[in-house]
Amino acid sequence: MNIISVIVPVYNTERVLEKCVDSILGQSFLDFELILVDDGSTDGSPAICDRYAEVDNRVKVIHLTNGGVSRARNVGMDAATGEYISFVDSDDWIDVRYLEKLYECVEKSGIRPDLVTSGIYRWKGDSIIESSGIPDRKNRIYSFNIEQDLLAQIEESVITLVTSKLYRRESLIRNGMRLDEKMHYAEDRDFNVRLLNVINNSVSVNYIGYNYRVGQESSLSTCKMGYSIEVDIDYWNKLSALFENRGFESAPVGSMLNRRLFFFFSDAFVSYAVGHSLTDTYRYIRNVMARLEAKKLSVCNDVVIEAPAYMRYVVCGRKSFAASVLYKLLAWKS
Repeated sequence: MNIISVIVPVYNTERVLEKCVDSILGQSFLDFELILVDDGSTDGSPAICDRYAEVDNRVKVIHLTNGGVSRARNVGMDAATGEYISFVDSDDWIDVRYLEKLYECVEKSGIRPDLVTSGIYRWKGDSIIESSGIPDRKNRIYSFNIEQDLLAQIEESVITLVTSKLYRRESLIRNGMRLDEKMHYAEDRDFNVRLLNVINNSVSVNYIGYNYRVGQESSLSTCKMGYSIEVDIDYWNKLSALFENRGFESAPVGSMLNRRLFFFFSDAFVSYAVGHSLTDTYRYIRNVMARLEAKKLSVCNDVVIEAPAYMRYVVCGRKSFAASVLYKLLAWKS
């Protein structure tokens, strides 16, 4: 049995696939297997996968008919034998010490953590456009029986991704963890919030070794089937239940939930406004604000301060919310 199983879902990424696979096979950490799951690619990706398997016995290849990235990852998990699982997308790549640095934190933690998180670099072309790391800039063990630890884990931006992490395979199997194959938007985020409900600890690593390629048209991660506020609201309800189930209902938790809900609504309104008239947008806003979750929205100062420029205003109750958003959208679109 290998220590780490690296799972790469592959779909029509022949131009960048070799860079991804070479970055994995060239790792300083040696005790791993690489599972390439071809999700019905129609370009040269399947042949590239098979070629690697022919020359390196660490590589396993699974060919599927096209079923989506979540199904490909699930099939990869079923085939994995490692103690830990790491996901890498086929248009991304990892630094040479990536697996070594993440597993080093497992060993130094003194526990067998259910989850290990690290940072990412976002690349556009040949340039890094953003980096997301660990907020306090040091390695940290989180215990989810402590409210501040769970809140800190949720506040890490990388918690919405399945990449840049190690997952303890035994924990995934014991809790029946699978990616939702019906989802085509934010399936990573959904998987992680459900996982946090059933595990007790994690380790965050002050290290960035995962390189995420932005704007790759053939990428599985960008093949979304349209934006839906329903997905965001479902996530918010799961996030709220995560803290409620553990009895965590402090003011900082309420502020975080309130802030997330506010941005879900505002982002949905702006996304809708891009392709619709202001009249239709206003009707959409009013309909959305009539739903049950909107009644939980109570905007506080930190939301207003952190709001993007086109939404920077004070909301005085739900009735004025739609009108205020519409006013800002009018200024934004003009």
